[in-house]
Amino acid sequence: MLPGRDGEVVVASSDSPNFHVSVNTEHADRLVYPTIDVDDVLAHARLRGRPAGPPEKFLRTDLTAPTEIPEGCTVSVTRGEVISVRITRDGELIGSGTIGVHGEDAAPHDISGRFEVVLGVLVDEARKAGARTGFVITAEPGQYRGWTQVSDVVILLKT
Repeated sequence: MLPGRDGEVVVASSDSPNFHVSVNTEHADRLVYPTIDVDDVLAHARLRGRPAGPPEKFLRTDLTAPTEIPEGCTVSVTRGEVISVRITRDGELIGSGTIGVHGEDAAPHDISGRFEVVLGVLVDEARKAGARTGFVITAEPGQYRGWTQVSDVVILLKT
């Protein structure tokens, strides 16, 4: 489980958003709803008084090519339920991030600094841990070069 995500429910079904928005999700801080019809999900959420964040994108990729680390950089990796990486150059932090791995699936989170380098290192570490596919929900899909959009996503927030 990624930090801060313990109250999150992901709804993955082609059923009507009317059903899912009315599901008892009192324990959920966030209801993540992949959809092909953002407006319909937002309308149903409004009817039930559930606020929503701005629409985002759900992306996936096969975790394949290893990443080249820029010359002079040092990578520190902490492995556990979540893999954390820190990349420094001349003792100065240039990027960090985490990636959760569950079986053959991985999800990056909290990437800061040199995005492509950090993402590449996270993907490499996830592959070493057995992941084959990466998934991410993001408002900035352009940062994830080579990842494919699966759907739009609406995140319903707790009232």
